[in-house]
Amino acid sequence: MLVNAIPADRAFDILTWHSQETNVKVRNVAERLLTRVATDFHIPDAVRTHFDHVLLGR
Repeated sequence: MLVNAIPADRAFDILTWHSQETNVKVRNVAERLLTRVATDFHIPDAVRTHFDHVLLGR
């Protein structure tokens, strides 16, 4: 949702489509995606700080 600026239902549609194409449960597709994002993406400190402020409502 964040990367493509799409709503939750559209993101779920994409996960569902990928699940069907690969014959992997949606939960596992999502878990693999989050694992890859956590290990393969470098997020600059400024972005992390901004995200923290958004999360805290500042």
